[in-house]
Amino acid sequence: MSKYKNKFFEKINYKNSCIENLLYKMNNDKRAKKWKRQREKYGGFDERCSWNLNWFMTEHIYTWLKMYMKCADGFINLSFHKFQINGEEKTEREAILEIISDLEYVLLNYDSDDNEKSKEAMRRVANAYMILGIIYPSLWW
Repeated sequence: MSKYKNKFFEKINYKNSCIENLLYKMNNDKRAKKWKRQREKYGGFDERCSWNLNWFMTEHIYTWLKMYMKCADGFINLSFHKFQINGEEKTEREAILEIISDLEYVLLNYDSDDNEKSKEAMRRVANAYMILGIIYPSLWW
């Protein structure tokens, strides 16, 4: 497997990626054959994805939404769809940017020694996933 690289993580100085640690740094583990068989059965994924499913999902969703914005924004009108979110009307673009902002905060502060930052990260991850559930049908281009 090649060396892990995520330019979106590099840009925000996010270190200690779950994806990197579980899928790229465990090459010599005695369970490698078992994981290979699992990947062949489960679309390229093995049980390691479920070990820290919360982080695995959050890192992927952050990366996928950043990529979506990079590719779709400007190519399609991300202001066309409108949603009621927390009592406000927001465009798909506004909603995605809020999710990205929330997830970025979570990635950088969830494990903070500062209790207030940790609490805010918990609030923001819940908000991000709630918004994602609302805008889900519009995420294609």
